[in-house]
Amino acid sequence: MENLLGLLRIHVKRGLNLAIRDISSSDPYVVVHSGKQVKENILKLKTHVIKQSVNPEWNDDLTLSVTDPNQPIKLTVYDKDLFSADDKMGEAEFSIATYLEAVKYRPKVEGGLSNGTIIMKIQPTRQNCLSEESHIVWNQGKLVQNMFLRLQHVECGEVEIQLEWIDVPGSKAFGFKDSCFSYSLNMITLNSKATLVRAIFQAISMKQCDNGFALLELLESAPETESLQDACRHDRFCSESLTRKASQPNSKVTLHFN
Repeated sequence: MENLLGLLRIHVKRGLNLAIRDISSSDPYVVVHSGKQVKENILKLKTHVIKQSVNPEWNDDLTLSVTDPNQPIKLTVYDKDLFSADDKMGEAEFSIATYLEAVKYRPKVEGGLSNGTIIMKIQPTRQNCLSEESHIVWNQGKLVQNMFLRLQHVECGEVEIQLEWIDVPGSKAFGFKDSCFSYSLNMITLNSKATLVRAIFQAISMKQCDNGFALLELLESAPETESLQDACRHDRFCSESLTRKASQPNSKVTLHFN
């Protein structure tokens, strides 16, 4: 595939309090696809059917090819019927852009991170289908994102999933656009670049910094021996106050992103 960025493995874990579509229960399964997928491919990306359950545990892996990081993923739950069309049991749409931004900088956080370290947090909003705070976590040498999705256009139901990125040799490099945020990140202890990178990730996820990804680009390109102070002098995204505070003798600075 010419524009392939990589593969997204979606581990569909379970459903919670799904809608009843039969007499007293349902026979649910999940279909996942991106907005650009053609109809013929949709049928291949589905879980197995769980009989007579509104709290099913699928634990199935569905793998999507990704060509556009800004393209949302759609998840739909159906009730399997033998003699009529399968009934919809709700749907949810979610963005993978923030997760793929984290994956892009994965080499900068590898090594020294303990299993279960939370890299970013994404809050539920009216613009997403999250039913609770979503975490991007360092898990057994991989960055994964855990989500609880609240199903839409249905009386009740949630689905728990986990995202995992799979690199494909020879695929195109990421081409993300920087996100814009408008707050400030305070009092970061500069023990190492890895510490700062994790702090910036946290601030980005909480919408507490502006041009955070630009600074990550800076840290990625700077040699490991180069200090933040020296790196800032060569970066057009860093404010004068950041460079000035980084030059102070103490180890704490307040980061202001323009």
